[in-house]
Amino acid sequence: MNLRTIPAIVLLAFASIGLFGCNDTAAGMAEDTKENTQAVADASEEMADNVQEGAEKAADDVVEASKGVAATTLTARIKSALIANPITNESNVKIDVDSTAEMVTLSGYVVTDKQKEEAEQIAKEIIRKTGASQKFENKLEVRK
Repeated sequence: MNLRTIPAIVLLAFASIGLFGCNDTAAGMAEDTKENTQAVADASEEMADNVQEGAEKAADDVVEASKGVAATTLTARIKSALIANPITNESNVKIDVDSTAEMVTLSGYVVTDKQKEEAEQIAKEIIRKTGASQKFENKLEVRK
């Protein structure tokens, strides 16, 4: 046998395997295709579920973040209004404003009941005008 005939024999052997095993190979390929198609479908469904869960989590995170931004904006608006008001902006008055998604709280101290009432009215009016849903709490202490 010379070296030129070896490749021809190998090629003939592969061709014979292909011809004789054609039915098994075709059936096997069909079964593999069916299994692979189902695996892809299952993986696609799982991926879609994961994307949906991720989107829902992201939406929840955006809502929570926007509540934080809204609370910060509300705090700034109330503080600005308190500073602009001559009754609540005196040197012997210290009014802190704390806003969360659930509550706006005034704390610190004033020297008259009128200042405490004025600060409360200002805060409540801004909460109302902005359509905020926070509850309000006035913890201002009157120091006479």
